[in-house]
Amino acid sequence: MTVSTINSLFTLFSGETDTEKYSPLVSSAVTQVRNMLREGASSNDIRLDYLCAAVANYRYTQITCVKNKVAYTYAGTAEKEGNSQLEYDFSKELMLEYFRQCGDLLYDDNFSFMTVGYGGAADES
Repeated sequence: MTVSTINSLFTLFSGETDTEKYSPLVSSAVTQVRNMLREGASSNDIRLDYLCAAVANYRYTQITCVKNKVAYTYAGTAEKEGNSQLEYDFSKELMLEYFRQCGDLLYDDNFSFMTVGYGGAADES
């Protein structure tokens, strides 16, 4: 994973040009993705750069949507005009799409183990 590429992609996705200000989001995304890598998967796959940028953009959108929810006016507060929900939904869908594209490189943390009866003493009534 290349941080300079991830920063460029983050700028593309978010429109935010001050990547230094949001570098903790990028660092967090890189750590999150690195921890999900399958053993033997190459961390140099370009898809991971896109995924990291999409994760950072999703976190950025979560933050900015909360900040943009209310505008302060002379008469008090009012909900801002804007597409915060649309931006949030788009960033989430973008992130999920990149997770799908990287499926062969990442462990699936959505897998749930189910308890299945084995015919032992606990099953006898």
